[in-house]
Amino acid sequence: MSYEIRTIEFHQNRIERDTAKNVERLDFDVSDVGLSSWASSQMIDFDRLAIRLLENGAELGIDGPAARREILVDAETGRVVSKRRIYNQWGSSWLLNDDDAERFGRRFIPYGSMSRIQIKHGLKQTETIEPCSRFVRSRCAGVGLPVSFSPRFDK
Repeated sequence: MSYEIRTIEFHQNRIERDTAKNVERLDFDVSDVGLSSWASSQMIDFDRLAIRLLENGAELGIDGPAARREILVDAETGRVVSKRRIYNQWGSSWLLNDDDAERFGRRFIPYGSMSRIQIKHGLKQTETIEPCSRFVRSRCAGVGLPVSFSPRFDK
């Protein structure tokens, strides 16, 4: 499922509204408090993330959301080698494009700043702030469990 990021004021108003609704629920309907409070708290978490992403965008000087993102760069030149991380049965790795795969002799570079393969090839992981989509994706295994919200980047 995905949720749209709008404006800081919009999300602040929703946080205030949902907080007030939680207090009202406690006064009226005790039988429905658990599920309704859970749903409201998850939306409050989303709204807080949306505000943080919009503030990051303002810091970058853009009119929209931005998020922190890990990238793999050439330590010497600072050139971005990969922005794409994949997860498999052995852990996570950076996926290289065809040109870089040919240059380094491998398609995947293990994730982790202490990776001997990264060090051998003169690569390093760093963090950057980049514009992201106005839609945030969410994941949840079931009702009552925590929901994780994460920004989407263009490839």
